[in-house]
Parts: sequence; C-alpha cells; structure tokens
Amino acid sequence: MPVQLNKNLPWLLVLLLAVAVNFSGINVAFFTDDPGLYAALAKNMVLHGNYWELFSYGKDWLDKPHFPFWMAALSFKLFGFSTWSYKLPALLFFLLSGWYTYLFAKRNYDRKTALMAVLILFSAQHILMSNTDVRAEPYLMALIIGSVYHFSKVESKFNWRDLILGSLLAGCAVMTKGIFALIPIGASVVGELLFKKRFREMFRLKWLLAIVLTAVFILPEIYSLYVQFDSQPGKSTFQNTHISGIHWFLWDSQFGRFINNGPITRKGGSVFFYVHTLIWAFAPWFFMLAYAVFSSIKKVLTGVRLPEYYALCGGFAMWLIFSLSSFQLPFYTNIIFPFFAIITAAVFRKVFSGKRIAFFKTIQVLQVCILFLAVLVFNYFLQPTISALFLAEVISFGILIFYLNKKTSGFSFYFLLSCCAMLFVNFYLNTIFYPLLTSYKADAQAPVYINQKLVGKPIFVMDSLNNAFQFYCKQPVQLLREKDSAQTSNSKIIYVNETTLKSLQKKYPIEILKVIKNYPNEIIYKQFIWYKTREQALDKYYIIRY
Repeated sequence: MPVQLNKNLPWLLVLLLAVAVNFSGINVAFFTDDPGLYAALAKNMVLHGNYWELFSYGKDWLDKPHFPFWMAALSFKLFGFSTWSYKLPALLFFLLSGWYTYLFAKRNYDRKTALMAVLILFSAQHILMSNTDVRAEPYLMALIIGSVYHFSKVESKFNWRDLILGSLLAGCAVMTKGIFALIPIGASVVGELLFKKRFREMFRLKWLLAIVLTAVFILPEIYSLYVQFDSQPGKSTFQNTHISGIHWFLWDSQFGRFINNGPITRKGGSVFFYVHTLIWAFAPWFFMLAYAVFSSIKKVLTGVRLPEYYALCGGFAMWLIFSLSSFQLPFYTNIIFPFFAIITAAVFRKVFSGKRIAFFKTIQVLQVCILFLAVLVFNYFLQPTISALFLAEVISFGILIFYLNKKTSGFSFYFLLSCCAMLFVNFYLNTIFYPLLTSYKADAQAPVYINQKLVGKPIFVMDSLNNAFQFYCKQPVQLLREKDSAQTSNSKIIYVNETTLKSLQKKYPIEILKVIKNYPNEIIYKQFIWYKTREQALDKYYIIRY
C-alpha cells in the first residue's frame, strides 16, 4: 500500500494543485457582464424574498432558467453578498463534475484512466477560465455527466436510486440551460444501446419512467415562469406583450436560438467555429483529443467493440449541435468536456510506447514551452506592480517540474508536465493579470466609492449593461432613461459613461463627484497589455450629481 501511494503521490499532488488553481480566482471581481448580471439577479431574489421571479433594475427579466440563480441565492443567504459567495456553488458543482467523471471512467475503464480524465478536465484552459468568469457551465458539467453516470448504472441493472438521481440531475440541467441540455444525456444512452445492439433495451419501461421523472423535476421552473409571465399576459418583455414564459422556456430559449429566429439572436456562425475553438479551449489536450476521437471512430467503423459509447455519443452529438447552431459562444463547449476528457484518457491510458507516443511527447513539450514563454513575454509587456509574486510563481513551477522529473518517467511525466504548465498559466492570470484588469473595470471600482461616500443616497444608471455595478453597490440601483431624467427629483447620483455625461451637460448643471478609468472591452487587446499604451485603451466613467 505505501508503495502504491508513493507511486501515485505525484498524480495526487497535481490533482490537489489543479483544485487549488481552479479555486484561486474565487474572489476576482467580475470583469465581464454576464456574471455581474447573474449575481445581481440572485441578489435581487434575496433582497425581495422572491425566488420565483427574476428582475433586473426592477424590470422583468427573461433569458435563462432559474437553477443557477437559486444556487447563488442560497449561497448569498448563507454567506452574504460577495464575489466569492456567488462563485462558490458553481465551483462546488465543478468539483462534483470531477467526481462524476472519476466514477464514470473508473466504472467503465480503471482507476488510472479515471484519474487521468479528471486531470485533463481540471487543467483544460476554458475550464480554468470559466471557474474565474463564472456563468452556468460549471453547473451543467456536473448535472450532465452525473445524469449519464446514474443512467448508465440503470442501463446495466435497474434500481430506483440511480433512476431518481439521474432524472433529478437531468431536470436540474434543463432548469439551468433548457431542453437542449437533454441532448448529450439522451444521445449517450441511446448511442450506448445502439452500438451494443441492445435494441430491446431502448423500449424498457424504466426509460419512460426517467422521462416522466425528469418532467416532474422541471416543474419548479414551469411554475416560476407561469407566475411571472403566463399568469400576467399584459407584461411587456422583449418589446412585446403577451409573452409566454413557458413557451419561451420550451421553445424560444433553445430552438429559437438554434435556428436564430427567437427574441435573442446573433450573427450566423461557422460550422468550423467549435473546431478552432477547441484548439485553445481544450488546450493542452486538443491534439490528444483529436487522435482519441479519430481512433475511437475508426474502431466503431471497423467493428471493434469499445468499452462504452456514452462519452463518444454524448460528446459528439452535442458538439455537432453546437456547430450547426447559429448561436455560438466558446464557453458552450465546457459542458461536454467531461466526455472529451474520458475519451482522451481512455485512449492514452493504453498508448505509452512506440512512434505515436513519441510524437505526442513532442507535441506536449512544444505546448509547454510555448505556454511558459508566452507568460514571460506577456508579463514583460504587462509590467505588473507585484513582480515578486510572479518571480515566486516561476520558482515554484520550476521546483514542481524538478520534483515530477524525479518521481515520474515516460509519458506520465509529460502528461503531468502538461497539466502543470496550464495550471501555471492560469494561476498567473488569477493572481496577477485579472486583479490588474479589474482595477480598470469601473463597474467594480465605482461601487467602492459609492459604498464609502454616498451611503443611503439614491443611485441611478443610464445603461442596463452596468450589471456588475448593480451587484457591487450596497444600495438599490435604479435604471434611468435619459428622456425621463428631467421628471425625477432634483437630487440624483448617476453612474454614466463619457458619452452620456456630455449629453447631460448640455441640459443640466452637472457636478462630477468621481472619475474612474475603465477598460471597456471583454476581449483583451494588445494596446491594454502593453503598459506604455494602456492609457490609450481606456475610457472613463463618472459618478455625477445634478
């Protein structure tokens, strides 16, 4: 037993490090709009004691189902309103996704494959990013892979516990992202039965029970939408009245987006979007994934039986849906990363010698070198004030690599080296770059002044996208339209951008209370990274009184 523990110690050490790095951004302030909006919605739930309806700036909000907001609201009730208490439940679900990935891979392969799959999942680039910039994906990862795991046990041998848990997790997935969340779950089960030619099994009563139970578990969402919209048809949403929240939930939020004709649309995407997205989003494992998928599909086509088809069918089906959709965003792929991690680990667990493994060793080393050099160059241009922290991180990374080189060998070393390289990059981002970035985010910085100097004053905004500002302000924030500004009381504290300020200055005497520098983009441009040109990339926000 001690020998086995000593052999696995480097793997367990890297796993603990991966968990720590994924949690290291828990207190980084919101630097994109969506997390600020979701946190503000959950905050409003708690402040008004209304957990069925969603409001932003006092107006009805209809875009996402309720489950993530209920989880964030529960955390707020327990721990108060803060960045970390918003992210905490999502990160716990992220850990749950790792646990279910481990259980599923161990059940269908072995412990080493399961551990490899978890490490791949926990060190994939977009997973690490998403655990700092938290949206709904950490919830979906756990709910989908968890549901598939329990249904795989039901498929082998019926039992009520797994049927209920699988259905509950599937229902919660629907209440997180909508009906499309059932696609990878259904495709996994159906694909497993089809490829193993267990056709009769598809028509067992247990699957009908699973569908019925899943429908029962989404009733809280149906009730919430009925209360807020369907029972009050006169409400105006999406610049229209007589909006059915239930119809939106079952159709517009999913199929409307897929065919791009719902209330919320985007410009048409490319069928190759999620190919080039995966190159960086699943880094440093993309090339291993591509080989693993190709190898698995080749086996399927040549009639070689795979241990399981859940991961391949669930992951590929959802990836295909994403690619065909006109509504494409990079973080959507995160929900199928547990499947991709399992596929990759299952293939490379057995490929430890020969020319192929030599090729992948080279690929992984090249990626590690590129990542390390990229951080060095990035830090040189960034010129952060906390240079001692960066030096400490570089030294720690070097010591870790030295330790792994002593304790592991062969492909195991290169695998763990790849994990550590991506963890190093993202620990740098979470501890040095993102804090610097948020110091130039007015939505996070302006409330610091307001909470100290303007306690109890009525606060207004004139842009509904200032959602992080709405969350971080300790007093309620009201949305004020410019055309209505003259109809309100004479004493108004308003948070505005430069364009709005100039417009108001033409009409009213304005007192500027505070000027805040702001980086206005979510994409990080080179002008901001280079410290000598950073000021040129900034605009200004103002806290004014008139």
